[in-house]
Amino acid sequence: MKGTVSAGDPTKLTFKVVSIDPDVKNMTVRDYKWNTKTWGAATTISLFPRRN
Repeated sequence: MKGTVSAGDPTKLTFKVVSIDPDVKNMTVRDYKWNTKTWGAATTISLFPRRN
């Protein structure tokens, strides 16, 4: 489903791809640019419980 940005410009259509590495307890979210078939920005966060 296209959003408000990609509805008028299909070159801006991206998908979020989420992967979880259970060994190190990390989750990575990456952009996949549909039109160019390339990967964009990625963010990785730890799934370990926070300690106060």
